[in-house]
Formats: sequence, C-alpha cells, structure tokens
Amino acid sequence: MAPKQDRIQLLSIESDDIDQMALMRARKLFHIDLDITSISTLRELDDFFTSGKKADVIFCDYYLEYGNATDVIQKAKNIPVLVTNDTADNQVIVDILKVGAFDFIIKDIDRSYLSVLPFQVEKAVSKKISNDNERLLSSVVTHIRDSVVIVNNADEIIFVNPAFTGLYGYSKSEILGMPMNILVAPELRGVESNFKKAHFDQTHVRKDGSEVFVTVSVSTLNDEYDNPTYKICVSRDTSEREDLLRKVRKSQQRLSKIFDNSSVAISMFLLDGGIVEFNQMFRDFTKYEAHELNKMHIDDLLHSDDKLIDRAEYNSLLNDKISTYVTEKRLHQKDDNYMWVRMSMSVVKEDQFDPGYVIAIAEDITERKRIQEALTETEVRLDGIMSSIQDVVYSMNMHTREIYYVNKATQQIFGLSDTDFRVSYSSWRTMGHG
Repeated sequence: MAPKQDRIQLLSIESDDIDQMALMRARKLFHIDLDITSISTLRELDDFFTSGKKADVIFCDYYLEYGNATDVIQKAKNIPVLVTNDTADNQVIVDILKVGAFDFIIKDIDRSYLSVLPFQVEKAVSKKISNDNERLLSSVVTHIRDSVVIVNNADEIIFVNPAFTGLYGYSKSEILGMPMNILVAPELRGVESNFKKAHFDQTHVRKDGSEVFVTVSVSTLNDEYDNPTYKICVSRDTSEREDLLRKVRKSQQRLSKIFDNSSVAISMFLLDGGIVEFNQMFRDFTKYEAHELNKMHIDDLLHSDDKLIDRAEYNSLLNDKISTYVTEKRLHQKDDNYMWVRMSMSVVKEDQFDPGYVIAIAEDITERKRIQEALTETEVRLDGIMSSIQDVVYSMNMHTREIYYVNKATQQIFGLSDTDFRVSYSSWRTMGHG
C-alpha cells in the first residue's frame, strides 16, 4: 500500500469576511482537498510565521489592511503566492507578477474563480518543488570540486561551474559557445569518439597550453520524447594520481631490474610454503622453468635432511619474535643434483592484518662447502699419517712457544694428553726445551 501523502497547506489572507466564507463554501462545493488556514491582516501573517507554522501556498487578496500583496510576497520568501482581486488593471497584474507572485486570479461576481483554485495551488506546489530541486542541483554543481560542463547537440559549451574555470583557466564568457573539443589535446581533437563513452581517462589542455590528466564521466539528458538534448561532462583532475602511478611504475621497473638481474637467488613464498615469485637467478639455481616453480612448494626444493634444521628459527620468524635469520641448506635441482646455499630468511607484511609472505635470499656456497670438505678430508688423512709415526712429532709457534699439534707417539712417550701440551708451558720444558 502506498504511503499517504500529506495534504497541501493553504494559507488564505482575505480581509473581506464574505470572500472568506465563500472560500469555505467552495471547499465543500468543489471538494477542494486542502487544509486551509484563514487570516485577514499582515500582522496575523507575522504571528503565523513567528509561531513556526508552515504553508505550502499563500492565497491572498491584492489589497489588505495597512499594505498589499507585495508585502505578503516579501514576507513569504520561497512560498508561492497566488494573488486575487476584482480589478482588471493590467498594470497592477504586471507589477505584482514582477515582484514574484506565482499567478494572478481575477475575482468574478459569482465567485466561480474559486473552482480553479485547486489546480492553481497544485501548479504552484509543483513549481515550488521544481524550483527547490533546481536550487539544490545548482548548489551542488556550484560547490562540487569536479569540473561540470553542459554541451548542446551542436557540441557547444552552454554551462560551466566554478570548478571548471579553476581547472582549465577559462572564464565563463571565454568558454561559453566554444566546442567541447577545445579542451582535448590537439592530437586527439579529430577523434570522433571523444566524449561519447560514459567513463574514460584523457589528457586535456588548459587555456595556458599546459596539460592536465582527467577522468571524465559523461551522461545524456533527454527531452520528453526521449531524444538526447544535452550532455553533462564531469571531469576530475587526476594528474597527481597519474604522476604517482608513473613514479610507482618506474620504481617497480627499477626494482624488477634489480630483482631479475641480482647475483643472488630471490624467492617469495606464502607462509604455507607455496612459491609465488622468484627471479632469474633462482630459476638458474634450481634449473626449473617458471611455470614449474609456480606449482611447487619450497620444501620440494630442499634436501630431506635439511627441511627441519631451522624449524625453531622459522617459527620465531612467523611469530614476529625475530626479524631475520640465516641458514645453510642443500637446494634440489631439476637434474636431481644438489647445491649448497646460504639463505637469509625474512617476512614482509603490508599491515598488522596481513599474514605476509617469506622472502628467501640465497647465495651459492657450493664451492666453499667443497673446499671445507676437502680440507676436512686432508686433515683426516694427515692426522692418520702423523698418528702412524712412532717418533716425536709436534708443531709450535717459535715466538709464543704455543704448541699447535703433537702426535700420539709424543703423547705416549711423555705421558701427556693433547690438551696438556696445548695449555701447559711446562710441557715445553718436559720435552727438554726449558
């Protein structure tokens, strides 16, 4: 069920008692569906407004005690005023319409003019609503920060708001009547699709020739026959955003070059281990193709003996107890070989609610590991040779007399352990060097 509409409030100002009674009889006779309040003087009108009462339309006689309908119009402000009188003086009618009366109704002897009153009141209310909407729209368009332009079917500018003059530098007198394409960069002025899309980004030109990047929204106003009559173009200056995007893109390009051309392998993976990004060196390390790595888990690339060696540090990293740590692991390659890497692990988060992702920077230490293993094997072999010699064999620093090594035969002959020889100066004297 549709909501019930409020009835129109009509304020009647009539000093003639007979005309007041005639209005009330006409209300019943013509079924006038109005709430009517009757007063007779301008002082009562002041009291009406002071009390906070409201009226949608005022219906008053031209001549009133101590004044006339002009005074009513001044006091009514935005309330439509219908003026009535039995005069046929055209000058009076013209004058009262000039000062703002909505209409002038001439009284006749049999008071049949009251039969048209409901229609005149409805027209006045509709006009007031329309005027209020226009004022609201005008206020919005005037104060909106975006540039607003209205063009006709000839593509001529017929309206601009203050934001337009601020953005483009043209005054209203300079721009009105000019083609819309005057705002477009010269190389784009011959493009037929200009301002035909509903939403687009475009480079415009100010009066001084400087360029401004804008986002444009276009809508069409149709007439009562649904034929397009005007276009409303709303432009927002997005130069600052575009400059920022360009800087971001340049920064991303620089970072991408650094990322891809780095001499270390860089990979990013989710907290569950799913690999999401990597550079060329990481692909070189693993020997997998990009589409293969995108389907893999970081654990798929680690030697089985190395997967859990840093589990405590990794959990501390995820729980924000540490910011980074370093570990050494064997990285599995597609050809089933392994290489040793030194991995620096850290977590990156966008904000406190972002779970983040792990960044691993890996350095090839395979050669270092091979050298270490070779040195260890050499030390083992040398120790075996020295241990098999039955003579006294030792090494020492001649300046500090610090003993670096004694073989087992030396330990057995003098009855001292390897540690005793290393920490005790008396061992030196025991071997006859005191």
